[in-house]
Amino acid sequence: MNNMRQIGAERQAGRVGRGAARLRIAPAQVLGWHLAAVALLLAGHLGAALLQIGFGRGETLWRLLFLGGEGNLPSFLSAAALLAAGLIAFLLARIDDPANATPWRLAGLILLFLCLDEAAGLHEQLKWLAPRVKGELSLFWLLPYGALVLAVVAILLPFWLRLPAGARIGLAGSALMFVGGAMGMELVESRLYEDRADAYLRWPMVVSVAVEEVLEMAAVALLIFTMLRHAAGRRQPVLVMDVSA
Repeated sequence: MNNMRQIGAERQAGRVGRGAARLRIAPAQVLGWHLAAVALLLAGHLGAALLQIGFGRGETLWRLLFLGGEGNLPSFLSAAALLAAGLIAFLLARIDDPANATPWRLAGLILLFLCLDEAAGLHEQLKWLAPRVKGELSLFWLLPYGALVLAVVAILLPFWLRLPAGARIGLAGSALMFVGGAMGMELVESRLYEDRADAYLRWPMVVSVAVEEVLEMAAVALLIFTMLRHAAGRRQPVLVMDVSA
């Protein structure tokens, strides 16, 4: 009854037209589905590795489900999640306090850049700038990206301190998880890497890559959940779509 009265009041105010559909987003439900997708990708990664290492079968499946691969299912879903996070940040720039508008836009741009990086493997292209050492992974990309992380922290720290405690904890947790996965586990993999055709088809590398990518994907899931919770606290519409001829 209360929902019907609310919709009726909104129709009278001209905010919801006749026959309009209302989309309700529950942050906890979004987080649950997101983490379920991550778990399925992890299971696929480990299952495909088992087929390849244990039975020498499923090469196509391995390429499709390898969590550290490019142009496959995990990279597509990771890029899509980063794109969604970037768009939510831009929406928050419109509904949050005016003082937070510019920081949210900057966060949105960073997330869209990370989306592009995930889809195109931009950080991989930086390797040619550094001398290659045979048999070792190039970690040159950590230098510019590490400097970028420090610059972003310095710029956004005052904005972060203005946020409610829940948002601060969620954003800090997601940032630490993402950086720990992307950079910390890359250092681990550089120790485990062997210059051979099946370098990633050894269980130490399979597990290390899985930890790295799951940390990154879980970090983005937590980020989206945190931003949606923050948006819900603003008590105003985040997105209104009006399609006309």
